[in-house]
Amino acid sequence: MANSIDVKSMAIDALRQEAEGTRQQFQDMKFDHAVSPLQNPNELKKTRRDLARLLTELRARELASMKEAGTLPKRDKIQARRRKK
Repeated sequence: MANSIDVKSMAIDALRQEAEGTRQQFQDMKFDHAVSPLQNPNELKKTRRDLARLLTELRARELASMKEAGTLPKRDKIQARRRKK
């Protein structure tokens, strides 16, 4: 489905839609697996990791846009403290 190469090249709106679709798919798979075992339970793990990739990329882009806008002063202070240690 979505691997890191595809995720990097996707637009933000497409990422959000894909994340929502993947989240719904994961919930459906969990429910189906609870009722009757899936043919391949490893698909749960794959879907969960795909969702994590999508959400991680969304968050990275959000932080990048906040950094460009200069709205991350508290986060910058925390990172500066961590670098000193």
